[in-house]
Amino acid sequence: MISLFIYNFLTFSLFHIYDLISNSKFRFLQDDRVDRSYRVVNFTKSFLLGISSPYAFYLLYCILYNIEYNIYILYVVSSLYASLDASALLYNKHMQMTTIVHHIVVQLFYYYGVYVNWNSNSVSRLILIYAIFSTFAYLVNYRLAIRKSNISKTFINIINDLSLIIYFLSCITNWTLHTYFIFTTTFVEHYMYIIMYTVLIFTIAFDDIKLMQYLYTKSIYIKKIFNHLH
Repeated sequence: MISLFIYNFLTFSLFHIYDLISNSKFRFLQDDRVDRSYRVVNFTKSFLLGISSPYAFYLLYCILYNIEYNIYILYVVSSLYASLDASALLYNKHMQMTTIVHHIVVQLFYYYGVYVNWNSNSVSRLILIYAIFSTFAYLVNYRLAIRKSNISKTFINIINDLSLIIYFLSCITNWTLHTYFIFTTTFVEHYMYIIMYTVLIFTIAFDDIKLMQYLYTKSIYIKKIFNHLH
């Protein structure tokens, strides 16, 4: 299947791209207070999700208004999304357990989506929605990439709070749409598949919540606003 070929090709290519970036002279890679592979993986993911976000907006529009979209473009983009996490699992040996579980679940969802052909009345639509909103939060990965770097602290604080706001709004909208579709869609799968999907998606949501908590602990401006309101 062409989608799986693209997935394997991208996973292999990204693994080597990480090596190339690791050996580059980017300023933020010169600080060894954070494992270099961690920076490289998050920087690459942020960049590639960022350039994929316009298509993600279009795909979300198609899903919400039941507009037919090009399945072959989706094959490429979904393969890229899953391969980012697959290559990260192979390359970055220093990840939190919740993040490892998150990446593994993404691989399971990808294979499921491929084999059911992204049917609009399938759980695969929920998978697409979650991936779309994760794409919108690409700035979070950039924030992680510059963690403890030599970049201006003011710049890091701005990126931190901006990424937190985007991440929070993306998650809330995502979870709201999930709740709506779960209760209003007549899925082609047996209800046990829906239960299994819900359990798995909670593992990703848990990782999302942990990451938002981290961003909030590093927040400067948002905390100031909350303190002012109180």
